[in-house]
Amino acid sequence: MPINRPSLIAGLLLIIFALLGVSPVAAQLEYVFPKDAGIIDVKRDFGAKGDGVTDDTAAVKAAVVAALNADYRNPKFVYFPNGTYILSDSIKARVSDKPDGEGGWSDGWRSGMALVGQTRNGVILKLKDNAPGFGEAGKPKTIIVTGSTGHGKGHDSREGGWGNEGFQNTLLNFTVDTGKGNPGAVGVDFLASNRGSMCDITIRSGDPNGAGHCGLDLSRPWPGPALVKNVSIEGFDVGLRQNGMDCSMTYEHITLKGQKVAGIEAVGHPVMSLRGVVSDNAVPVFRSVKGGQGIIMLIDGVFTYTGKDPQAVAIQNQENLLLQRVTVKGYKQVVVNGGGKNEKGYKPGLTLAEGQGVIESYTSRAVLRLSAGDEKLPNLPVKETPQWNGTDLSDWANVKDFGAATQGSAVDFTTLESFQRVDDKIDFGWGGGGPTEKEAQVGKDNFSVRWTGQIQAPADGEYTFYASINDRGRLWVDGKLILDKWEGYHSKEYEATKVQFKAGQRVDIRMDYWESGHDAWARLSWAGPGLEKQIVKGDYLYASAEAKKPGGLTGQYYGNANPDCTEAIQKAIDSGKSVIYFPNGRYPAKGKVIIRGKVRKLIGMEATLSGLTVQYDGTDNDTVFIEHLNGIHIIHNSDKALVVQRCNLEGSENTKTATGDMFIDDVMGGKTRINGAQSHWWVRQLNSEFGNTPQLINNGAKLWILGMKTEGNTTAIENNGGVVECYALYSMTTAPPEKATPFVFNNGGWMAVSFADGGQKSYFTKVKEIVDGKTATEETWRRETMLYLGGKAK
Repeated sequence: MPINRPSLIAGLLLIIFALLGVSPVAAQLEYVFPKDAGIIDVKRDFGAKGDGVTDDTAAVKAAVVAALNADYRNPKFVYFPNGTYILSDSIKARVSDKPDGEGGWSDGWRSGMALVGQTRNGVILKLKDNAPGFGEAGKPKTIIVTGSTGHGKGHDSREGGWGNEGFQNTLLNFTVDTGKGNPGAVGVDFLASNRGSMCDITIRSGDPNGAGHCGLDLSRPWPGPALVKNVSIEGFDVGLRQNGMDCSMTYEHITLKGQKVAGIEAVGHPVMSLRGVVSDNAVPVFRSVKGGQGIIMLIDGVFTYTGKDPQAVAIQNQENLLLQRVTVKGYKQVVVNGGGKNEKGYKPGLTLAEGQGVIESYTSRAVLRLSAGDEKLPNLPVKETPQWNGTDLSDWANVKDFGAATQGSAVDFTTLESFQRVDDKIDFGWGGGGPTEKEAQVGKDNFSVRWTGQIQAPADGEYTFYASINDRGRLWVDGKLILDKWEGYHSKEYEATKVQFKAGQRVDIRMDYWESGHDAWARLSWAGPGLEKQIVKGDYLYASAEAKKPGGLTGQYYGNANPDCTEAIQKAIDSGKSVIYFPNGRYPAKGKVIIRGKVRKLIGMEATLSGLTVQYDGTDNDTVFIEHLNGIHIIHNSDKALVVQRCNLEGSENTKTATGDMFIDDVMGGKTRINGAQSHWWVRQLNSEFGNTPQLINNGAKLWILGMKTEGNTTAIENNGGVVECYALYSMTTAPPEKATPFVFNNGGWMAVSFADGGQKSYFTKVKEIVDGKTATEETWRRETMLYLGGKAK
């Protein structure tokens, strides 16, 4: 339990920040967006008032549903200008208000819920005082609930929005207030998967006595991987709760105050990476329940006890616990171990005779070493992720103004038309192929057809239409939607609502069809007076209202012919503006662009750049930011800093000559390659699950990671002569790795990593190291490793 001066200074700074009530990261950000950014503004678009008086529940719900009905791969921001928005019910990531089990595909739950406030203190989502359903402490109800999609029925129906497909759920920059008289209130129930952020959020009990069930609840299966950062929780029984091992969560700069039971509660072996927890409480900072195999990292925290119990415990631990650079004030009993399912192997607890001090390092179990050496950690310096957002919209450049165009989607009929023709009937079985017309074609997958025209029945009476589709379809007759199978995926014949006809009368008809992949077919049949069920023939169909003779319907066939946007994006970058923005959508761009000149930020509103390489060669600014962009490959080639946050990447790397700092916050993407002894990377929440090579390779650089998750059966981290600290690493192992494939490979470097191996399969070779020319391995089916420490300072 050594104390050193740098750690003491860091601890004192954290105490000062806590007393001031501010984050040690940056001043409060303000988010503003141009009108053409492709976002949803709750005031402008849905009439929310934000006046602190009007009940805005209906307007906010409508805005969320509109956003969730967009493309989940490019979710739209729901934006809150400054104001106090009164809510009387839960805001859920759900497109249906029907009872559980009756909401349709995925029971109405969707991923991609993105709520963004103008300023953290200026946007308040406030629960109405004495709101119905929030009044019973034993029946908790949540104000904001993110969700996951699901499939099928039973176990996989995902009622309640649980699951592992909560992709890109994002909560940014606002305050949640539970109001008065709501003791059953939960501020936020946050679930996100692979990539998801909850940043710059205040959750507070509006009750004078701090009543409320939980501030931030992550109890549904399966939380993570995701990043929770710069979050303050005031009041409640429990400030933050996480339940379950899968998949893992990363927390940084969490401020806790006024809890009644515990600041943080860990249930059922969770994997939690926490840095910068500041607790000001008369209860335990952290307690684990029903634990034993979890991984808990507590780094750079400040724990202040405000009660009167001389035996108060800061950490009631049942897990694999690591403390690093933690400042304690008032808790004599810092750690008490035991009480979980796995009682063997715990070290003695930790006490402070004077009730205060700085704990440089502590582990609840023995450190794993495969070669001789002391237990000294690399103790890499930790830099905070820089933050900046431009509010001068005259200094923003829209890539569309320079010729970039969003890729149309066949599913919404916005692609360039591949061809048009008249089809005498809708009776197609394309199999695994696709429609063609002379030299034109739309491809075998992801194409759509819209048939329009008129239909004339041979006799008076009631007619029934039948549509056989794979994957989606809908049908209008005489302006009425009589069949709607445009959600989810379908593969059979459906009966539509019956229609009354008069003989000889022509009415409009339209059928939409979309094919996702694999087999494709579309057929339209009918049955009526004197007409047995059969394909609707061209004898009754007219290509348009102007057509004088029957013969069929006009078919518009849509593929994915879209122009490459690389050149246009480069022109926008070179326009002299500070912020280059990509309105929500998908942009085909297969080349390379260079970040240079006056650029300070590329921001995408969750736009996708399909296959674009972005190389950072340095600009007039010390730091450049890339945010909310998907599908890109990043190359750092500069002596200046680059920040990448809330992005889905095809890969990231730096050149050997690049010396600038690299910051990764909440990124999904494999093929991370770090090169050169002069490089220094700081990573917060990286999800990597692609390819057959190691997910992350570090060649000689300094790499600090707070929270990393991988998926697959390849090596997670390969360290070739560099310095790596990773707290913690989690693998969702879905395929059996070869026994000789190590989970972690330390090749001649200095490495400290805590990790857990989850999923359906497991690595047998947990660690392989080559130190001083000698090879050693740790081979075990045990899932969790408290801390592996290999190599030494050179």
